[in-house]
Amino acid sequence: MANALLTGGALAQGNAPAGYNETMINAGGGADAVGVICEKSTLAQAKAHRASLRKYMAGQGVPGAVFDTNYDRGFNEAMTRAKANPAQARAACAQLARGARP
Repeated sequence: MANALLTGGALAQGNAPAGYNETMINAGGGADAVGVICEKSTLAQAKAHRASLRKYMAGQGVPGAVFDTNYDRGFNEAMTRAKANPAQARAACAQLARGARP
């Protein structure tokens, strides 16, 4: 599912508007962090998913450095926000567990 989310079909095949892949990769990093924060996945699983996404996006022509910068930014920003405001993170995890949209 995440690969489909990050690819956007034809958009990831060279027709993406400027900044599209970077934004989607950043969102992927943030989503993986949410999984870790909400204890839906482990850090090891997030790292494995990152490697899988990186390989996929490389196949779509995204340079490794571009992937690394944007994924890491999304992941680290989400982790930093959660650590800075644990109560808000817990509330967001509870909302996610209920299946509610933020």
